[in-house]
Amino acid sequence: VGCSQVADENEFAQVDAALHSFVFAKTSKFEETNNLQSHLEKMESCIQDFEEGLEFLFRRLIKIRVFLLNVLNH
Repeated sequence: VGCSQVADENEFAQVDAALHSFVFAKTSKFEETNNLQSHLEKMESCIQDFEEGLEFLFRRLIKIRVFLLNVLNH
């Protein structure tokens, strides 16, 4: 599941709202805990997707660097 930048920003806002609701909840903490946990799991997935994208980018940068060094040396 991929997350766009807008979705990531939205997910952070949703986690912030869920955390605020959890801290100041006048209702059942159980419901708020489940809500917060759900949002945190979604955010974790987005962060994992972001990390995978960064790893791919890093590998591509290394390949490009090697290519450029080979061009300069020949």
